[in-house]
This record gives sequence, structure tokens and C-alpha cells, in this order.
Amino acid sequence: SEVYQAPNNPFDYSANVPLSAKHDPSTRTTSPIVTGTSVLAIKYEDGIMLAADTLGSYGSLAKFFDFPRLKKINSTTLVGVSGDLSDFQFLVETLEDLVVEDECTDDGSALTPQEIHHFTTTMLYNRRCKSNKAKTRDTEKEQQRRER
Repeated sequence: SEVYQAPNNPFDYSANVPLSAKHDPSTRTTSPIVTGTSVLAIKYEDGIMLAADTLGSYGSLAKFFDFPRLKKINSTTLVGVSGDLSDFQFLVETLEDLVVEDECTDDGSALTPQEIHHFTTTMLYNRRCKSNKAKTRDTEKEQQRRER
């Protein structure tokens, strides 16, 4: 089969792609994701300042211009994310459920930033070990609905 040879351009990522696949739309990415970057945290004397842009990129295409990537979890915790935005949406849903569950106990205490951090790192570590990414996930709620 004939292979396309890219010119000496370091930004041409189509090198060594078969010509038949070069223009065939069915050979494009099979796992499209929307990503974000640019989260900045600065620690100062009285606290921490967290900032992020609102751009959601689909590959190299700037697609979503108003995608907030900072989320207030409770009165003491703010979460910011870069990377796969579907993972961020899953994380926010999970943390919101955790906060609601904590508030329903009505014991006078609230989750601390350290507890939320520990929960988040443990959950993400377990998901990474299972290779269960958010875009292909079955949440516990969906699994329970199927089992009924």
C-alpha cells in the first residue's frame, strides 16, 4: 500500500499515514474528548487564589468558550481542573453527592478540604487502576438501575 511521506515539517502529524486513510472520515479519532488547560493556584499569606480559563478544546479546535472549570464544593473547598472535562463533570457530580450525604447526617460538622482531597485522590486512583475513564463509565447509580 502507498504511504504518504510528510515533508520535513515538525508540525505535520500525518506522516506515514496510508493515503487511503488520509481522507476517510471513518478513520478520525474514535475517542473524542473535550479538554481544558490553564489552571493556576497561588498560595499567599491569607489563603489560596485559584484561577482558570473557560475554554474547552475539542482536539485543536477551540469549541466551548464558556466552560467553567472551577467549582465550589462547599463553603471551604473550591476544585479546579485541567484535562478531560467529562472527568471533571463526573468528579463534580460525585463530590456534590458526597456533600449532600454529609449535610443529611446533620451532625454539625462539614467536610474539610483535606477530607475532600483525600476522597478525590482515592477515587481517582481507584478509577485509574481500573482504567475506567468517565467517557466510558457506568456509574454506580446506572449499575444499580440495571440490576433491578
